[in-house]
Amino acid sequence: MWFGTQSGLCRYDGYSMVVYKSDDLDSTSISDSFTLSGRHLDDRRGKTILIGCRNGLNAYSLATGKFTHFAADSTNPDALIDNYIPALCQDQTGRLWIGTANGLNEMIVDAEGHVTFLRHLYDARDTTSLFQRTIFALCEGDVGKLDQQPNERKPHDAGQR
Repeated sequence: MWFGTQSGLCRYDGYSMVVYKSDDLDSTSISDSFTLSGRHLDDRRGKTILIGCRNGLNAYSLATGKFTHFAADSTNPDALIDNYIPALCQDQTGRLWIGTANGLNEMIVDAEGHVTFLRHLYDARDTTSLFQRTIFALCEGDVGKLDQQPNERKPHDAGQR
């Protein structure tokens, strides 16, 4: 079992608890000890746990016990749009959606394992854009439709953008 806390990511195996904390001297540690509880996903192959934090997205390799960090970069259009990651959702096709404080990202992994992020942004002038900037929660609704946290307007079909 995995638990996200304000003091680290915890793994309980039925016998003991291991706590993963950020360590500035270790580039393979989690990027932030403040993890966002309930936002951890296991990939379909069972080799990676994805963790959203206040300071980016982390991929934990079950094989190596090390973290890979993904961070926002305003100069790179293929990077995360924001480092605050309160929502993760994997749809039925295996696509990973990342809700941030500044929009929605779709994680794209190519055949060589190179990761890029497709950005879906809020635009008040565009009725087909996200209906708000910050994405607090995501879930898959009808096939191919990704629903954001409920609001007074209807959810946008992010899969079509």
